[in-house]
Amino acid sequence: QAEVLYKAVADAAALTPDDSVLDLYCGTGSIGLSLASQCKHVLGFEAVESAVADARHNAATNGITNATFMCGDLLRGPAAPPSGDSTGSSVKLSAD
Repeated sequence: QAEVLYKAVADAAALTPDDSVLDLYCGTGSIGLSLASQCKHVLGFEAVESAVADARHNAATNGITNATFMCGDLLRGPAAPPSGDSTGSSVKLSAD
C-alpha cells in the first residue's frame, strides 16, 4: 500500500528536475526519499531526533545524496542552533 501512496504523491506533485521538495513532518523520510530521483533536492523537517537519524541513514543506505534532514519544531519561532553547532542539524522555523 505504501507504494501506491508514494506513486499518488509523485503523480500529484508532477516534479521537474529543477524542483525542490519540502517534506514537513517527514518522519524517517520515506516519502521525500521516494521523490528524490525526480527533483533537485529534498529538505525534510522532523521534531523527533531519532526519526531524523533514521531518515539520514535511509538516504545513505539508498545512495541518495540530494536529501537533507533537519530536526526542529516547525510550530515555534526561529532559534539559533545549539552552541557549537554549525552544521544546521537543529532548526526551528515559524509557521507564520
